[in-house]
Amino acid sequence: MNNEGFAKFQGFIDDSPIKDRFCASREPYAHYLKDIVGIDLLSREDELYYAKLNRSGDKKARDLMIESNLRLVVKVAKSYLKRKGNNFTLLDLIEEGNIGLIKAIDKYDPDPGYRFSTYAVWWIRENIESALMNKGRTVRLPAHVCKEINNLASKKLTMSRKMSKEVSISELSKNSGIKAERVDQLVSLSGFIDVTTTVDINHVPLVLEQCECEHIPDPQQDCEDQCFTEALEQIINTLPPRLQKVLIHRFGFFENKVKTLSEVGEMLDINVSNERVRQMQKEAIERIQKRLQFDGWV
Repeated sequence: MNNEGFAKFQGFIDDSPIKDRFCASREPYAHYLKDIVGIDLLSREDELYYAKLNRSGDKKARDLMIESNLRLVVKVAKSYLKRKGNNFTLLDLIEEGNIGLIKAIDKYDPDPGYRFSTYAVWWIRENIESALMNKGRTVRLPAHVCKEINNLASKKLTMSRKMSKEVSISELSKNSGIKAERVDQLVSLSGFIDVTTTVDINHVPLVLEQCECEHIPDPQQDCEDQCFTEALEQIINTLPPRLQKVLIHRFGFFENKVKTLSEVGEMLDINVSNERVRQMQKEAIERIQKRLQFDGWV
């Protein structure tokens, strides 16, 4: 995909809302809670039965598992309301948690015998925490840094409960096996991990991270861009042929030249109007947005 087409496509992704935000008032939450509170929870036997059906491709079983665990998402989401630096509403948190729930259902294997709720909580928390760290900040953190922060936050919480006090950077470093300087950096990047300061940490500017040469590409960013492009092209290959053709030639995927609406219309059919091509382009982008969101790219 050439740079012109990628920039143009990225503009559509950035400018178009991927999903509607819930209203911040309590009334929508009350309506949502009313809708899900009457849904029966699954027994252990039923859960095993529907999980096996889901793995065989039964959509009704999958939907039933999603609906019966929506209250679990609400419970987990509430625990993040008081997190430092959180600017999400409860419905925002629930929405992110529901995405994590869907990922958990798609990956859950019932054969080992553990309950789905035990498995799902990790995915729900992972998706909420990733959203809090990335959507609430100007610069998105790399995936490996998010994992480091989440692991550190988990260790810090465990230590605080055992010690019944706030832990210091030195104590957290010793318990986690991470250098104190790195712990200090992760704490600063997280915005929500609270620790007591210690005299052995010197807050020196991160010269290597702050003074980057603009002429040398960042290897991490370069790798992420390449992986994103590959994922994008794989998704495009799953689109219906006409939508696929519109997207490929409008944005220059697979080394093709970027074409105008009229040129693409002529490729499809001489009678296809510019407006129809624009509608097909919009439909293709919306489909890709949903797939990218589901796969965790946005």
